[in-house]
Amino acid sequence: MKKVLFLTILLVSLPMISKAQLEKGGKLVGGFASFSSAKQNFSQAPSITFITIQSTIQFLVTDNFSLGGVVQYQSASVQGFSQSVRAIGPMARYYFGNSSFYSQMAFLFNNETQTGSGDFSYTSIDLAVGYAAFLTDHVAIEPQLFHVRSNTNNSAANLKEIGFRLGFQIYLD
Repeated sequence: MKKVLFLTILLVSLPMISKAQLEKGGKLVGGFASFSSAKQNFSQAPSITFITIQSTIQFLVTDNFSLGGVVQYQSASVQGFSQSVRAIGPMARYYFGNSSFYSQMAFLFNNETQTGSGDFSYTSIDLAVGYAAFLTDHVAIEPQLFHVRSNTNNSAANLKEIGFRLGFQIYLD
């Protein structure tokens, strides 16, 4: 019981012990992995299960505000049907005050390959809120809640995806 209490106190206090400098000129390099589910716009469609891996690089252009890029790979499946999506796009992140809480937005250009259907392209907007739990002055684990909305030429195929991501970020001076 004492070990569990000690580990709980340690995990809760780690973010308070160390925090990287989020000052102009810094760089952030990291990535995320997620498991999520989405529903298409037509009511009879079953939910789609997604597994996503995402890499990011960001540059702090002012204190607490970064701009950067995202590279993403996503695999999805539903009732014997599969697809893979490759995406790239710009992103922005803002840290609130002196806290480790942040919001971020990415605009992604996607290329999707579907079983038996070939390739097609579309855009999506990725909105997220998260927390940087610093393990050291420069390394953080980042849980995020996210919402992704796709915009295809076929409005019935547009997706609204909501989920949880867990990321790892390195903060460089």
